[in-house]
Amino acid sequence: MNTNYTWDLTDIFKTKEDFKKEITEVTLKLDQIKKYQGSLNESSENIFKCYNLYEKALESQRRIYAYGMLNFHLDMANSENIKLFKKCESLNAKFS
Repeated sequence: MNTNYTWDLTDIFKTKEDFKKEITEVTLKLDQIKKYQGSLNESSENIFKCYNLYEKALESQRRIYAYGMLNFHLDMANSENIKLFKKCESLNAKFS
């Protein structure tokens, strides 16, 4: 397909390696958020820290999903794009 008719996904992530790195970072943030379970009522500082982590993770997750989904729709037969999109869907499930 002529690249004139495709999305420029480098505005979201420069490379697929950057995309994969961001998935790892979001997964780590979600693990950090889990540590606050049961302790949010202990202090307002805990609420602030947990919410701050959540906001950063959510912003990244949205970029990750957009990149994965758009890559997938560029070529739905490309096995690498399918795997990337499955990672996006898995991350969405973790977010839930």
